[in-house]
Amino acid sequence: MPFYYLCSYPLGPESVIQKGNWGRIMRLNLINQNSAPYLIRELAFERIRIEEFPDRPSRFKSVFLCPSIESAREFKKERPSFDIIYEVVPLDASANSIEADWSLIKNPINKNIMQVEEEARNYWSGMITSDDKKETVIESDIKIVRKLED
Repeated sequence: MPFYYLCSYPLGPESVIQKGNWGRIMRLNLINQNSAPYLIRELAFERIRIEEFPDRPSRFKSVFLCPSIESAREFKKERPSFDIIYEVVPLDASANSIEADWSLIKNPINKNIMQVEEEARNYWSGMITSDDKKETVIESDIKIVRKLED
């Protein structure tokens, strides 16, 4: 089953994307007035995952894929980017994964921690609001099959 991956730089067929880049970015991100709410949100999501959904893959150790081309196009449309859409395959098809709804992760500005935790519970429970907003979170490296769209 093909998956779709978005990134802003050109990659060739057979390129490997290592899992855990989001966690690397979060660890390296300097805490400042602009980034603090997003870092706190990710830490709240991770705490809820560990405490209430321990069988789910960590967002910090995974890669994020779209399970359909429609979902990839919707993700690209909803955020300003120069992303390229690639068809990819996980290198470990049996890796821990979950299908989740990326639209449940809201802007944390002006939210209290209880609101963020409720979003995390909805996300980790597998609640889906739209098939076009699905993502697969998988603890596997992925390989580029081909570029689909600039």
